[in-house]
Amino acid sequence: MNVYSSRRTDRAEQLKAQIRRERLFLLVAIAVLAIWLMAERMSNRFCAIQVNAKTVVWARSSAKATEICDLVKKKVVGSAPVSLARFREKVTFKSGRFTGNELLPPAKAAEELSKVVSLAVKGWVIEVDGKKVVGLPTKEKAEETLAATLDQFRPRAGTPEGEPRFEGKVKAVEGEVPGDAFYDSAFAAREALLGGNDRSRQYTVARGDTLASIAEKNKISVALLRKLNSEVPESGSVGVGQRLFVKRPKPAVTVVSKAVEIEHAKPGEAGVTGELPLKRVLVTYNNGEVVKRETIE
Repeated sequence: MNVYSSRRTDRAEQLKAQIRRERLFLLVAIAVLAIWLMAERMSNRFCAIQVNAKTVVWARSSAKATEICDLVKKKVVGSAPVSLARFREKVTFKSGRFTGNELLPPAKAAEELSKVVSLAVKGWVIEVDGKKVVGLPTKEKAEETLAATLDQFRPRAGTPEGEPRFEGKVKAVEGEVPGDAFYDSAFAAREALLGGNDRSRQYTVARGDTLASIAEKNKISVALLRKLNSEVPESGSVGVGQRLFVKRPKPAVTVVSKAVEIEHAKPGEAGVTGELPLKRVLVTYNNGEVVKRETIE
């Protein structure tokens, strides 16, 4: 009886051990299957960058999607922080199975995204008579831009009469501008204020073009074409693809400056007889162009 009881006990222990092994094997198999399914799911999960609920480009992860968006912003703000810029459209990320033809590298994806979005950038805005013209990242750069614009038209001849001033109300205030009106440098912002960045007044040189033919196409003189493009050499040679200004800039601001010049009186002027005397002339300039000359006592 004892022998029989002992055999039954041994068999029971063997069955329990076998059940434990089978249970362990089953748990391991379930764990492996779960890991495989998760890996398979993750390998097919990407991040879609959507603009107004429409997928534009795909990224491998939300971190990569953020990188792509920052590249678009960086192209606009330059050296300024990307945090200053925001998309004017509704841009969202959505995780899902990749359905595109090709997963583009971040730089190429940013290029595609930039075609369908626009940016607004906050910072310091230069207003002219209440109209927003250019934006800069800091108050210091905005003030530097205004100072440089005034200094550019400081009279170089005669004795300056007072300081150059803006015509109208020009000021720098905190605000937001479209991305194409934002500049990260005072030099570029000054050029924009003076109309220098207006591509509508530029002509792209084509094969066979000469200064004469370009002037004729744009109904201006060769002399004015040369004046607008001082970098053109005396030979007049221009290269295919070169951009030339063909219109006078339309500045957003007018800088008024004055200077007193000394010159000889002209024969025939009232009261002028014998040796031509010297006279003092007050010259008024608008953006460097003479608009008024008046004799002063």
